[in-house]
Amino acid sequence: MSKNRVLTSLIAAIVSVVVGILLVAWPDQSRAFICYVIGALLVAAGVVSILRYFNQSDTEPIMRYGFATGVVLWIVGILVIARAGKLIAFFGIIN
Repeated sequence: MSKNRVLTSLIAAIVSVVVGILLVAWPDQSRAFICYVIGALLVAAGVVSILRYFNQSDTEPIMRYGFATGVVLWIVGILVIARAGKLIAFFGIIN
């Protein structure tokens, strides 16, 4: 294995352990934080998708629906951020 892969795996393992400890120590705050992070990532992915749609060349058929995808991701991200408490309650029922 290359050094880069080993380093990436080590960092991922450390981050996973830290996240696990935080989830055990402060479950409610961690769940809310995770909702906000996922929402922010969805919003960012939506913005990137919309920007890629407008910057694409005519030869990229895979990005034909990039604008619609970006808008949907952006809306879902905003909803996840705005309704984090309801999502936490919903997934609390599943557990």
